[in-house]
Amino acid sequence: MQDRRFKVLLIIEQCNPEWASVPLVGYRYYEGISQLADTTLVTHDRNQSALQKAHPDREVVYIAESNLIRQYYKLAERLSKIKGKTIWPLYNTLSFPVYDEFNRQVYQKFRDRLSLSGEI
Repeated sequence: MQDRRFKVLLIIEQCNPEWASVPLVGYRYYEGISQLADTTLVTHDRNQSALQKAHPDREVVYIAESNLIRQYYKLAERLSKIKGKTIWPLYNTLSFPVYDEFNRQVYQKFRDRLSLSGEI
């Protein structure tokens, strides 16, 4: 009987072994799940350099943000700071369009390959 591993599509927008906090936590999840299943990671293209250094042979799909969202993100960062300190609830609220675009791009790219029945 052949050992069959699950195929898992991991969507981790912030996944970077060289950064602290959320990106590092995302990377640790990716590492752990990759040991248990055949994974395809989908992440933001800002993580590409670090992930290619750490795992040049793994299947990773990088999603780039549009120029409009890139400009919007810079504005959202500025608006959510007072005296150099980030107001996190405001920052998170203003960041919604950034994550929404990422999620929409992931859906567009993978919608034909995904199946709710578990067969890809």
